[in-house]
Amino acid sequence: IGSRWVADGKIQNWSKFREHLSRGANAYTNVLLSLGVKDSTSGFRIYDAEFLKKMDILTIKSEGYCFQIEMTRRVISRGGSVGEIPIVFIEREHGVSKMSFGIAFEAVLRITAWGFLRIIGR
Repeated sequence: IGSRWVADGKIQNWSKFREHLSRGANAYTNVLLSLGVKDSTSGFRIYDAEFLKKMDILTIKSEGYCFQIEMTRRVISRGGSVGEIPIVFIEREHGVSKMSFGIAFEAVLRITAWGFLRIIGR
């Protein structure tokens, strides 16, 4: 995963609100899911093609940023490993963010449900 939140990872041109939102989402994810990944919402990723075939990705239901978290969960639950390399993420100059209340709400619901399932051992 290309990570903004490891040593030498950076962001440029983000508001403090957006930075805190991203850091908070990653902290919440790690508290509930114990993935051990600092930037589980990053979209900059490389997957092994053979491993992707084992992940049954057609059954993934998440959309938006939660998709990245669900993919990380799948890798780990199927015995894969996740590495993070630092990236410098530069905010777009044109266009608008895909982030919406619905996308954020989906992520909170799914992460909370997965965390509950983890706690009860499923």
